[in-house]
Amino acid sequence: MKIAPFVVSVALASVVSACGGSSSDDADLETPSAETTAAPSGDDSAEPAGSGYGDWTFQDEFVGASGVITLTEDPRAFIEDPVVAAVEKFREGAGADPVLYVRVALDNTSGDSEMQLQEFTLVTKDGEQVTGTSVGDYVGVVQDQVAEDDSDTYNEGVAIYNDQLDRSEILPGAKATYYVVFSYDPSTPNPEIGRVFIQPSIYSERISAQTTD
Repeated sequence: MKIAPFVVSVALASVVSACGGSSSDDADLETPSAETTAAPSGDDSAEPAGSGYGDWTFQDEFVGASGVITLTEDPRAFIEDPVVAAVEKFREGAGADPVLYVRVALDNTSGDSEMQLQEFTLVTKDGEQVTGTSVGDYVGVVQDQVAEDDSDTYNEGVAIYNDQLDRSEILPGAKATYYVVFSYDPSTPNPEIGRVFIQPSIYSERISAQTTD
């Protein structure tokens, strides 16, 4: 399995269970790219001893929030979540390739500012840096693949996209679950994840998550 970006987003808001969406109805969508770039630097986190799949944690000291990131090799690991189920139904109806979801559970109950996920990047142990895309932006890309006469599937995508736009911030005292989308190739070996970086709000700097491995 080769993980690759669907849309490389400078800012992505991808909450699906409690908030989410793109910051603008007219956001520019880039085509999928597998370009390898240099890994982010400036922290002292160690790579996990294992494959890197499982839970990672982070603490945002600036706004006082925290979170748990769950990486999995199973593209249907989160299918019980109603929004993931809706996205998967839409994806299959559009005939799009399988995708991999990363779950980001954010806890802003001790925070003093709103949160809106800005960036999420995986770095493999081979040094490939891959930035995920929001659910809303992903749906926008896949809508281009929907057949012209398939209005039901197209409208499913519109409903998911609008839902993401309607719920874009986690206010102080609240919790929410984000999902970040990656394209992947199930026919190739699974990459080992060496680092996970997240910018959980516009007030935060990029944070290196800590593996629980």
